[in-house]
Amino acid sequence: MPDAMREDGNGDLLEYLSARMGCIYLSDLRRSDIDRECVLQTLEQLPEGCYSLRAWQDVVAYFECEGGTPLSERQARAQMRDLLAG
Repeated sequence: MPDAMREDGNGDLLEYLSARMGCIYLSDLRRSDIDRECVLQTLEQLPEGCYSLRAWQDVVAYFECEGGTPLSERQARAQMRDLLAG
């Protein structure tokens, strides 16, 4: 279970990503020199249901993905994949 995960499934996925990428500040996730492939791999390695839908929606909103607010974790993962792989 990721370090930024709480037992109720509402851990902070953004904080987890930030820590995994070695960022000092959350805003560092938006730096142009962040390895987008590494961010994508980190997200894809998370088991389904590990984070709440709200946590995934927060990530999508933070990265300003196109496609609006995801209605499922699967949709959020697809939006992040499209953004980071493109």
